[in-house]
Amino acid sequence: MVKSVLRVALIGVVILSVAACGVEIRRSKVNFQGIQSFFAYGGALGDFLVDVVGNPFPEPKAEVDRTITDEMYGSHAGPVTNFTTERTPRVRPEYRAVFLFNPPRAFNGFWLCDGSRELQAGPTGERLHVIAGFCVGDRTYTEVRASIPAPATSRDPQFRQMVRNVTQELFPLYDQFERDDDSACAIFPC
Repeated sequence: MVKSVLRVALIGVVILSVAACGVEIRRSKVNFQGIQSFFAYGGALGDFLVDVVGNPFPEPKAEVDRTITDEMYGSHAGPVTNFTTERTPRVRPEYRAVFLFNPPRAFNGFWLCDGSRELQAGPTGERLHVIAGFCVGDRTYTEVRASIPAPATSRDPQFRQMVRNVTQELFPLYDQFERDDDSACAIFPC
């Protein structure tokens, strides 16, 4: 009996230790309503623009960019979308996702899209940090902050999982501002 309890306790500690080393979504915020509609419209020409600021890895930035766009594909709610870092005729550049690696500590998510500051990535320490935003023009519609233990390469499974998790948060399935019930109605019938 004692061995069983100790074994269960040890397994629990191992699971918690592994989970603690995983992707940490520190903040996910929806700032404006209409995420799904704006996302669908932004990618309706065939491509959706992704701006990647910084390269926290020793490999070429083009390879890192490709890993990010590959992992974003299919990791979101909404229509099938081809994510690209190229400004092709099939993108609407005012609709874009921005990934900023290792932002300054007091970085405001609205700055991702509003053009008020030059976006600069910082060095990677023990953890790799990212702040990502879904931009519609100069407005940050959604923003996500996440971190993982610093990986050696963009091919690291934890980095790929972080990109997928961030993408799911950037383009959520449900808009928190829209309601399915009539509780928001001030006058009956709605």
